[in-house]
Amino acid sequence: MKWIFFLDRNCSAESVADLGGKGASLARLVNGGFNVPAAACVVSAAYKDFVEANRIGEKILLELNRKKFSDMRWEEIWDVSLRIRNFFLHAVIPPEVAGQITEIIERNFFEKLLAVRSSAVDED
Repeated sequence: MKWIFFLDRNCSAESVADLGGKGASLARLVNGGFNVPAAACVVSAAYKDFVEANRIGEKILLELNRKKFSDMRWEEIWDVSLRIRNFFLHAVIPPEVAGQITEIIERNFFEKLLAVRSSAVDED
């Protein structure tokens, strides 16, 4: 599976659906011939694979469903958020995903300044 796309004129229309609002807009601009800074997008499936590989999806749901948020004190919400944060901090990016990201960065952005921007699929 392809988890990251370098946005150039070879970026297929099929890949645009998973890129999020900003990524899809950038891909359309590139495909339209506009001058856009070099960019790459990690597809949403990479996040899903990350969560599945680390088996944290059910843990997150357990934390979020312990109690209704409206019934929680702020300290309880804080504790839930810290536990969920720790799931991510102690997780490992699947080697296939990490390898593709590393390859794109080394091939297209090596020794260049790089900005990382989030763009969810339903955002924008």
